[in-house]
Amino acid sequence: MNKDYSLEENVTHGTKLQPIRFIRFAAGKGTIYPEHFFVKRHWHHSCEILRILKGDFTIEIDLERYKLQEGDICIIGSGELHQLEGNGADTLH
Repeated sequence: MNKDYSLEENVTHGTKLQPIRFIRFAAGKGTIYPEHFFVKRHWHHSCEILRILKGDFTIEIDLERYKLQEGDICIIGSGELHQLEGNGADTLH
């Protein structure tokens, strides 16, 4: 588990009664990510499952970079340092 608490995400996802939260992130014109999707390096106690619905992404997990494309699924374990960037203006995950 990552011990750099300065990079710990301080957002709560889910509750004890409903621990799984579904979030849809779109990038492109008219979204909060008009140029491209980007989330800087962070970690959290929860696991994260990404499903790429449109476009392609570069993900960094524990400082290793991987390419993700439409149809891919990526599982990020608890405590893993990660960063995600869309490689274009029109992505959905």
